[in-house]
Parts: sequence; structure tokens; C-alpha cells
Amino acid sequence: MNKYLLNAKLAHLSEVEVDLLINRYYEGEKIASLIAEFNIDCKPNTFAGILPFVIHADQECPNCGAIMGRRLSSKSTYKYEQNVLECSHCEHKDTSRCTCNGCKKARLDDEIKNQQKQKSLIKQYADLFECGSPKRGAKDLSFRAAVFLLALVRTCELNEDGSYGEINRSAIPLTPNGGIFKEMLKFLMGSKLIGPSKNSALKAFSFEHGVIASMDFSLIDWKLHCKNPNLLISEIEDYGLNVNWPKCWSEDDVDDLRRELALAECKEFYEHCLSQRSFRYVDGPAIDTMLLNLLRDYSVTQCCYFIWKGAQQASDFKVRSNVNSKHAANYMSGACQRWADKARSENWEIKGFGRNFDLPRSMLSYVLYDVMLKIGEKGFTDPISKFCLSSE
Repeated sequence: MNKYLLNAKLAHLSEVEVDLLINRYYEGEKIASLIAEFNIDCKPNTFAGILPFVIHADQECPNCGAIMGRRLSSKSTYKYEQNVLECSHCEHKDTSRCTCNGCKKARLDDEIKNQQKQKSLIKQYADLFECGSPKRGAKDLSFRAAVFLLALVRTCELNEDGSYGEINRSAIPLTPNGGIFKEMLKFLMGSKLIGPSKNSALKAFSFEHGVIASMDFSLIDWKLHCKNPNLLISEIEDYGLNVNWPKCWSEDDVDDLRRELALAECKEFYEHCLSQRSFRYVDGPAIDTMLLNLLRDYSVTQCCYFIWKGAQQASDFKVRSNVNSKHAANYMSGACQRWADKARSENWEIKGFGRNFDLPRSMLSYVLYDVMLKIGEKGFTDPISKFCLSSE
């Protein structure tokens, strides 16, 4: 079998002559001299384009079955491309980045098979949350579950298949930023009220070793698991409108939910103040304890005032003491507490802040305070204790 596939301009040369030509070319002889000596009809600047194709008889193209080989390249790129095999018939190259039609089709076929497998995994995972569509009404739910469920369906768009679309598509956030978002959805999932829809987008899940490793709650389509979802939501809304609540909706549950929402709103503003100053936010029980201490006597909007003053003092402390951002962020928590303690001891009248434009009111707040408790933004501007049901 021949060693080379030759360009027509080299066809008059024997295999031995081609060997000699190639060796002398790569050893650095002038191209013009080689062209003249071997009687090649080309110009020096086009010589590299007619270099031979070296056949590798033991290698076949995986796409078309033709013989593979190596296309000799110019001296300037030879050392980088000399080991790349390519097909003598089609455009396939033996690299993971090959862009020939065969490789494109193979990659597309693999991607389709992979997507089909991933969709099957999502369906299997979604089926785990099916619970036989129990006959549950709003009176069978806790107050927390009812509020969470109503907030979710009011945030998401209803899909044609009856599921509720991605949370991140809504102009109104479901909850304040932070942990309460996942806590709320995990609570509903744990109560077997909702689960991922089998038609959720693949981008909502990450896969490792052929299994679902994690999921992004903001990108999932949600399915309500009850006999009649529309009726259940309507019953919850009726209870809110008529204020004739089921006996199982405990006052303690209402108060606890209000504290959780208030804490989440304070933490959201706290993190916002840190990020504005390029301070790294470190979540932990110490921050929660400090903010809950503030919320004992002050509204969320008043707490935002103390947080802002604490952030301002932390910035001053960073510049004045020449400390790093982490040290300044740690200083901020104590500064907030000191401002609140001084306000208590001196009986200050704190006007507080309005809602930050970058931190819009959440759907959870709308449902809790507008639909259920009928106090609107007083849930933000008035202390929790003022409307604490269990204290009445």
C-alpha cells in the first residue's frame, strides 16, 4: 500500500523522492530551491498547501470507514499538529473538538439520548412525591401550609399541564432573599403538598453519575398533590376573605410565621447593606439572635434603621482602624445591637426606613398580611408584638 496520498502537483515524484523532499523541507532548506530541484509547479507561498497526506493503514475513520492519516503542515505549525489524525475521505479529525458532520451528528445523538435519560430520572424523582391525590381541604392544613401554598400559586404561572411554572419568572419574589425560600418549599414538599413536575426543565437539575445530585428550586415547575388543586386554593382564599378560620389554624403558628418573615426581611436588608460595602456576609445564629432581639420591640422598618446605622459605623471602623472587610463585617452586628440598646434606654422615637427599591415586597408578605391578617404594610411598619395574636 502507498505511504502517501499526493497532490496532483507532486504526483510525478516517487515515494523515495517525496521522503527526501519532506525531510529537507523540515530541515529548513529554502522552498524555492526545493521547488526548482523537484520540478514542482507551485509558488513558495503555496507549497505548504500541497504537502502530502501520510497514510496510517491501521487506522479507520469511525464515521465513514476510510483510512485515517496525517496531513503534513507547514514548518511553523508542524510541531503542534503532527499527531492529529484525520480521515482521507471525510473531514473527520481524531480530536474531541472535531467539527465534521459525522461528529456533530454523533454528539447530537448522544445529547438526545442523555436528555431522554435525564427526563426519565426527573419523572422517577417526581413520582416519589405522588401520594395518591388525597382528598384534603384547607381545613386539614396548618396555617403555615395554607399561607405558603397560596403564596406559591400566586407567584408562579399556571402551565397547560396543570403545574405551576418557574418561580424566577415572577416579577414579585416568593420570599425575601435567604434561607426562608428553601425552607418554605421544603416544608411544602415534606407535607406532601407539592413536588417537582415531571415536565420541569432539565436546567433545574444537576446530574452526577447517572443520578440527580441537586435541583434549583427557582427553576422547577411545581405540581400540587391533592385531589382538586383549584378547589383547595379557593378554600384557602375564602378563609382569608371571610376571616372564619379553621380551628386547627393556631395563633402560635401565626405568630411564629410573622417572626420568621420579619427575620427574613431584616436579614435580607442586612445582607444588602453588607454587599453595598463589599463586606462578605457570614450567615449564622449570632446574626439571627441579634435581629430577633431587635424585633422584640421594633418593627422591620425600624430594625432596618439600626442595620443601616450599624453598617455605617462598620464602614467608618474599617477606614479608621485599617482592618479587613471580614473584621468590619463582624463589627457591624455588635454596632446594630448597641444602637438598639441605646434607643431602648433613652426611649428614642425611631421613624424607620421605607422598603428598599432593590428589595421588593414578597408574595409571602402579601398573602400573610393582606389576605390573611388584613393589616397590609403594618406588618412591615409596626412591631410584631402590636399584632401578636397569642398575646391578645
